[in-house]
Amino acid sequence: DVDQNNITIKQDDFSALKKYLKNIGVTDTLISELKGALEKDELKREKPGPATKNWLSKIMILVGKGGLALVTNTGGSMIASALMRYLGVSVPLAQ
Repeated sequence: DVDQNNITIKQDDFSALKKYLKNIGVTDTLISELKGALEKDELKREKPGPATKNWLSKIMILVGKGGLALVTNTGGSMIASALMRYLGVSVPLAQ
């Protein structure tokens, strides 16, 4: 059961992020790619860094083309929200 309004991921808690992503249907391969991107961007001031942004763009394209089957039709935005929480970036709620 995935509650899109209750994403409980704390900053820098990759295991919680991984569990959440797996629960909504993100593959192990994509999660591994995300881990690599996050490590590559670790020392960047910008959050998310360029490698992480590229990963997120790839996810959005996969979701948009139907190449990634997620358990929710708002999966792309849920992935972005979860990732921002992991990075400690505040995300304004949609109006």
